[in-house]
Parts: sequence; C-alpha cells; structure tokens
Amino acid sequence: MLYKGEEQLKTRFDGWYPMCNVRYSTREYQAMPITHPDRESVLAICDVINGFSDGVRMAAVFNAKPDAFSSLLFTNLYNVPAFVAVMMDKSSDAYEKAGYYGEAICLELTRLGLKTCWVSGSIKRSQLDEYLEIGRKERFITCIAFGYGLEKTQAEEAAKRASRSRKELDRIVTYDTLTDDWRNVMICAQSAPSAINRQPWHYQIDNGKLYVQTPAVKGGPFPVPLDIGISMLHVSAAAHVNHIRGAWEGADGYLGVFG
Repeated sequence: MLYKGEEQLKTRFDGWYPMCNVRYSTREYQAMPITHPDRESVLAICDVINGFSDGVRMAAVFNAKPDAFSSLLFTNLYNVPAFVAVMMDKSSDAYEKAGYYGEAICLELTRLGLKTCWVSGSIKRSQLDEYLEIGRKERFITCIAFGYGLEKTQAEEAAKRASRSRKELDRIVTYDTLTDDWRNVMICAQSAPSAINRQPWHYQIDNGKLYVQTPAVKGGPFPVPLDIGISMLHVSAAAHVNHIRGAWEGADGYLGVFG
C-alpha cells in the first residue's frame, strides 16, 4: 500500500466524508486558546498518524504568537491560536503523504468543530525553533493553522462554502463511463483544498481503477504532490462510503492507483 495508515484510518472515513464538503479555509479566528478537551483530541490524531512511521510527522503547537503568520503571502491570517507543523524525512519524497495525512487532521478537526487553513509559505523554518524541535533528518514542509472560527449563521456558512471556485469535473477526471458512485468520489476530490487554489490533480478512471497523475502546474514553489495527496485522502473517504473497495498503490508514471 502507498499509505501505511490507510487501512487503520478507514474506521474514521464515515465521519470524515461529510466534512470534505463542510470544511473551508478559515483565515480569521476567535482570540481564544484551544480548550483542554480539544487539545487532547488534536494530540490524539497526531499520535495516530505519527504511529504509522510513514515518513511524515505531525506536531501540534498551541501557543502560536499573534505574528506567527505575518508573511507577505498570508497577511490576512488573524488570531491564529494554534497550528500543526508538518515534517517529512529528508531521505524520503513524501509530499503526497504529508498532504494525505495532513488533510486527515483537517477533517478530524472539522468534525470536532474547529476551523483550519493550510498555510504553505506562511511561516519560516527558523521561526519554528521556539515552538518545537525539528530533527536533523527532518524537513519542515508546511503547517495547518486551526482554532475557533468567528460566529456565523448557517446561511453565512453555506455562502462561504458555495463561494469556493472549483474546476468542473471534466477538467479533473477522464473516463469512458462515470457511474454514480465514481461521480460521488470525484465530487469529493473536487472539494479538496490546494495552494493558491490551483487544484493540480488529474484523475483517470479505467477498468474500475482510479489513476492520479502529477501534471506540470504553474503557481509558485508549493509542491504539487502535497496538494494531490490532500485530494487522495478525499478519494479514500468517498470511495469507502460509496462502497468502492480498494487502496492506494504506487505505479510507474502515476503518483497512485486506487483499486
């Protein structure tokens, strides 16, 4: 299997699947710390993922300074109380795994009622020294800001979700026949977040298997496999709920094959 933890995470997919459409990137938070019960839940899901020993490590930080996310790229992040730093082994090329497992954390936090935001490029490696220790064999990739969102009505929440610009399905997947269950899976992949909203993934359905490619995409220094890994987690959750059995495997010329 491409992801050591995929089988174990399946027990959580039923709860995460609806969160794929509920979650949206939040850049302004209430100025309040994370409660003790929520801290324990965040630490627990990080421990689960770290326990897979799959080339990535998640470290939760609960004492973020107000100016921690003040780079030019993300000047409109406000009152971020906490974040999860995402690291990978220097000896590996685990960007897609960082995306896969990082989005698992995002969906779990969404299920808990917390808001999240992938914030690649918003904090420098040197700034992390005061928060956590990064091993010599580790590379800091990105982080996930999280906290309690500002109070919004149901209509405001729905409008925020609807405002997300997404590529049409025919631009992200090619197929001979798109059954209802595979359509549901692709709609879920369509909802995945990505750096500067570039949505770089391209899928192909062929003989009951789903192939994902790594296309050449313009849009800055953000690793494309990280974004694709995020969408692959959405695929895993949606496939499980829609009774499509399979697991991600590696394949020549593709980042992954599900089936």
